[in-house]
Amino acid sequence: MNTIKGTVVSVNSANGLCEVEVKTSLGSVYAVRMNSLDITPFWLTLELSFWTTLILIFLGIPLAYFLAHGRSKWISLVEALVSLPLVLPPTVLSFYLLLALNKEGFIGSFWYRLFGKQLVFHFEGILIASVIYSLPMMVHPLTASFRSVSKNLIEASYTLGKSKWETLISLCAYGYSSLLCPHLGGVWSGLEEPEEGSIEVKGEVWYDSKRGINLPPQKRDVSFVFQDYVLFPNMSPFENIAFGMKKKDPQKVMELLKLVGLEQLKDKKPSVLSDKNRG
Repeated sequence: MNTIKGTVVSVNSANGLCEVEVKTSLGSVYAVRMNSLDITPFWLTLELSFWTTLILIFLGIPLAYFLAHGRSKWISLVEALVSLPLVLPPTVLSFYLLLALNKEGFIGSFWYRLFGKQLVFHFEGILIASVIYSLPMMVHPLTASFRSVSKNLIEASYTLGKSKWETLISLCAYGYSSLLCPHLGGVWSGLEEPEEGSIEVKGEVWYDSKRGINLPPQKRDVSFVFQDYVLFPNMSPFENIAFGMKKKDPQKVMELLKLVGLEQLKDKKPSVLSDKNRG
């Protein structure tokens, strides 16, 4: 092994790095070594994860609810745009993001005019790219969850005076527990038996899985009204009411429909009526 001698010319330390210049007979040699642990990459990753998650919560939940229960003709287009990051190869997606976020792009130019700095290779640009890339992973599971919730529950929320935002917050707060609601009537009345738990009303135990208590429906002081099977699905409300009459009287049928506020829906099929109207 050959040994080369030299003289230290300068030592510079900055940003956690130490740079040493050594002058030898072969010329100047620079050596760089870590002076201390630089946690900047770790901090940048944590900061990016935090802000990406926060933005996705406020952006993804309303968007998923719109895709699940919205009635706009643009839903298919919006859903396709949200899914693009999953379909496009990473290199193609990165290329289009660079085009959109640079100073001449439609997003980057607006940002530059507004704040006087570029998005590309800055934290804000990385954040926007991270949100766009992660959006389908947030929106698709939420959309599937919202679609699995019975529309009857949502309509019941509206009839109880809750707004769309209050209904959305309730779904997010209580999650899949709301899926139990369609079965509560059957469990409460005794027509369905839960796997475990207990039901006690005014000190009287109606059901207790541990103690083997399960009162039959006729011994439970509760009313239960079916809504799904009381109408012939192939008949309108007018025809359903007239069907039960011995003597068909259209005027009497209209009086009954007006009594329950269904005169405007007399020709509709039960499948397009809400639970409130069918009941």
